[in-house]
Amino acid sequence: MHQGSQSPDEKDSAKIDLAFTEANLSYLVKSITQLKETGLPFNRSLAIISDAEDRVSSIPGYNGYVFKEKLAQVLQKLAEKESNS
Repeated sequence: MHQGSQSPDEKDSAKIDLAFTEANLSYLVKSITQLKETGLPFNRSLAIISDAEDRVSSIPGYNGYVFKEKLAQVLQKLAEKESNS
């Protein structure tokens, strides 16, 4: 098979993956951008993180489980880093 070409199944899989990402993860870019703002009030930061946790918790199936676990790991690392500061 020519490099760069995809079978119909691979194309369908890619479309499904993109649809999943758009439906379940597109808000993360905005959330991360907001969290990078200098001088953001602490309560606003917590609200953004809480919203992200709620949205990730609503992702169905195995992918939802994976994203929930990853977010939990990231938040744990941030908490550890903060407590060591």
